[in-house]
Amino acid sequence: MKRILIFMAAMLTMTILAWADGGEERFLTSAEKDYYKNTYQKAIALMPAAPAGWTVHLEELSMPTKVGVGSENRPMFFDILCDYQKPVTMDLTSMEADSKSMEDLSGKLSSLGDKMNEAIAKGDQASIAQIQNEMQEAMNSNSGMQKMKSKIDDQMHNSAKVRIRINAHGADYSFVKEITPKAPAVYALRTVRASRPNQSDGLDTTMLFFGTYKKEKSGDTFKIYQTSDTGPGAKVQRLILEIEADEKIVDELLAKMDLNMLAAMIR
Repeated sequence: MKRILIFMAAMLTMTILAWADGGEERFLTSAEKDYYKNTYQKAIALMPAAPAGWTVHLEELSMPTKVGVGSENRPMFFDILCDYQKPVTMDLTSMEADSKSMEDLSGKLSSLGDKMNEAIAKGDQASIAQIQNEMQEAMNSNSGMQKMKSKIDDQMHNSAKVRIRINAHGADYSFVKEITPKAPAVYALRTVRASRPNQSDGLDTTMLFFGTYKKEKSGDTFKIYQTSDTGPGAKVQRLILEIEADEKIVDELLAKMDLNMLAAMIR
């Protein structure tokens, strides 16, 4: 889902850029195609090796066939993504027991659901609240449900995403803290998911900014944006390295990356 949203956002931005140039489009030139291909190859060569025993999935290059007229005067942006995952081991005996437990939970929730419908029809708010509590208690006390949650949590914390964002514009960043950038990065931020309302679960993202960015702070928000939106289209002028993972995994992956070579992609 996240990849789909990122792709849709990129397509929307490209459409907006085309409108800004009067709505006219043109096909990529040979030089622009080479820019995408060569930049992609350089970026994937700099992706860190996976932790021992983990699998790696590299997203294939996706480049547009057309761009807005005038795009040659703005740095063309795109993302390169690599997923890392520790394989999950399955205990068949435990899975069978969990399956039976989940079936029991399903039956209990179905029965409570019928009671809930009756309470709603009567407008009995006290019964509705009581049934909701019973449903929550049933899920919290069910061994199969708790094991499933534990497995999902374990899988999430044994995964990582490394994204190199070529010519990224920047953004307003909230619920983040500034951290010491690893040279030659110019800025570095890390999300603080625990501080986000109703979004305390999940992994935090560490962001390192390379090249021509400027930073301002407004309250608790960091505004980090490109210094200029003009320049040769088929040229890397800046980039953002994003790593979504537990902090110890972030440190391990960064230690395996040549950040000087990453910065050298900027010309």
